[in-house]
Amino acid sequence: WCIRINYYPPLPAGTSAAMGIPPHADGDFATFLLTDDQPGLSLLHADRKTWLHLRELPRDGARFALLVNSGNSLQRLSNGVFPSTMHTASCYRIKPRYSVPFFWSPSVDAVIEPLPPWVTLDNPSHYEARS
Repeated sequence: WCIRINYYPPLPAGTSAAMGIPPHADGDFATFLLTDDQPGLSLLHADRKTWLHLRELPRDGARFALLVNSGNSLQRLSNGVFPSTMHTASCYRIKPRYSVPFFWSPSVDAVIEPLPPWVTLDNPSHYEARS
């Protein structure tokens, strides 16, 4: 596992270009993301064509929200049933944005391969074992 604190600098007044992280999927099992009230996280819709720009989170007066993204290890273990969350992050406001992701991963010694419940005659394994 790993925890990181991300800081996205604010946009200078009159600027429209945002600085951030390019589109990617995390290689871990799952990422738990503590985020503040600044928008900036975008997720690729399951149609793999449309980007969903998350509005301000949290809501209802809360100061923080917890989001969970599935990673590449979960995609492999589930034989693709739970695909990795393709996402990007930026800052679109004149106020800085912070996020605190916690990356939860299997042991480096673990063999990651589709688990038997998700491998059937109709849905054979799509992934080779990997450690």
